[in-house]
Amino acid sequence: MIGRNATPQARRVRVRALESSALTVALMLAGPAFAQCTPDPTIANNTSVCSGVDTNGIVVSTSGTNVVIEQAATVRGSTDAAIAVRLDGASAFYGSVATQVNGVVDGGTNAGISFFVQSVPNSFVSQSMFVNVATGGRITGANGVRIGRSTDSNYVSGSTSIDNSGDIIGTDGAALLSNDPDMIFDYLYNREGGTVGAIDGTVDNFINAGTINGGGAECIHLWNRFCVW
Repeated sequence: MIGRNATPQARRVRVRALESSALTVALMLAGPAFAQCTPDPTIANNTSVCSGVDTNGIVVSTSGTNVVIEQAATVRGSTDAAIAVRLDGASAFYGSVATQVNGVVDGGTNAGISFFVQSVPNSFVSQSMFVNVATGGRITGANGVRIGRSTDSNYVSGSTSIDNSGDIIGTDGAALLSNDPDMIFDYLYNREGGTVGAIDGTVDNFINAGTINGGGAECIHLWNRFCVW
C-alpha cells in the first residue's frame, strides 16, 4: 500500500544520493593531482605540457615538438622511458625535438629520456634533440638520457644537446649513455649548480661549471674517443 510518507521517503533517498555524489567529488578534488601530458599523442610543430603526475610517460613521434615539464610536475615511465623520442624517419628525415624539464622526469628501471633514431631503407636520416634542465629540475632513471639507433645502419645518425642547471642521474649506469659512435652528445653545458652523473658516449663540445660525479664509473668520451677518468 502506498501511504502519505512515500513521497518524503523518495526525496530522502534522492538527497542522500546527491550527498554521496558530492562527497565523492570532494574526495577526488582533495586527492593528489593526476594529469596527462597534453596533447598526447604529440603534434608536429606544437607544444605538449605535462602538469601534475603522469604515470605512463609520453612518446614523442612528431618533429618540431616541444615537451614542457612544469615545475611541480612528475612524468614517470612504466614500460618505457618517461619521455621516449621516436620520430618517424619517413616523415622526419631531419627532424628535431626539444624538452624543457622544470620538474621531475623519472624512468624508473628505464631511461628518463630516450632518443632512438628510426631508419628508412636507402635514405639518410639525421635527427636532433635538445634538452634543457632548469634549476630544480631532475632527470633520473636507469640512465638519465640514453641515445641510439633503432637499427644498425650507415644511413642513420643523430645528435643531442643538453643545457643543465639541475640534476641528471643514472641509477643503474651512466647518466648520459650512447653506445653508438653515430649518436653523439653534440653539446653539453653543465652550468653552475648543475650535477651530471657518469658520461658514457661521445661529447663533441663540453663546458662544465657544475659537478660531474659518476663515482667509480666516471668516464667521458670526447670527440677523439679519448677517455678521461
